[in-house]
Amino acid sequence: MTELLEIKGCRIISGDFIPLPVLKGHSKHRLPDGNPRHLLYRVLRYRHQNYALVEADTSDPETRLSTLLLKQPIQKYDWHLKLSDLGKLLVKNSLRLHKKELEKEFPGGYQRIPHQQTTAASTDLLDPTTLSRWAGRVYAFLVRL
Repeated sequence: MTELLEIKGCRIISGDFIPLPVLKGHSKHRLPDGNPRHLLYRVLRYRHQNYALVEADTSDPETRLSTLLLKQPIQKYDWHLKLSDLGKLLVKNSLRLHKKELEKEFPGGYQRIPHQQTTAASTDLLDPTTLSRWAGRVYAFLVRL
């Protein structure tokens, strides 16, 4: 999908997987099958501004989270460090991010992008049509942020 965003003028700067931390008294760092959860992020540059597109591994249907589009608040910014802190909040808050926390960390703007609705018959989320629609939705939120 990031390749489709590049066609629209975005440049991918960096990205990584961040494992959600193990915190005493909290279990949401693991998926129901026991595998660790991760945050995946890509830092994008669009019109002289950096943004991060962040997705938490919530493949289990009862904990689906919106994709986050975060506007970089200052010129020099350590995305990996800040998103690691965000991962800690996710685990502490049982995979929820509260509006006040996002507003504090990203005063310049953030947007939750809800996942597309899919039918039981439409389980292939990687087909070109689905990816194109998803990239279009992300881009539409990006130009408004």
